[in-house]
Amino acid sequence: MVSGTIPLALRRGDTIAFISPPARLNHVFPAPLERAKSHLERLGYRVKVISNDSEPVTFRDSNLQRCEEIHTAFADQSIKAIICTVGGSHANELLPHLDYGLIKANPKIFCGYSDN
Repeated sequence: MVSGTIPLALRRGDTIAFISPPARLNHVFPAPLERAKSHLERLGYRVKVISNDSEPVTFRDSNLQRCEEIHTAFADQSIKAIICTVGGSHANELLPHLDYGLIKANPKIFCGYSDN
């Protein structure tokens, strides 16, 4: 049997992080990202977009750079949920580079998109 920690349910006022490990969604599709952010804010949540804007707009080569957004979101104590805003192109390549200790120590709701 697998045991784990179940994160607490979201409450109004909690912070949700948007991350996009495969691509800079805020550059590629700014309007849908802003609509999603606005909708969650109208529902009473705070939204933090975590992105490294120095990265290219398309799929990134470095798995370590791609993991950085995931690690940043899990390390931030103010964030209660993480939403991946774009599909998981080559998401399985990130698995050996994830800091599982960090993730386990900071349980959060994690919502993938496509194959993440």
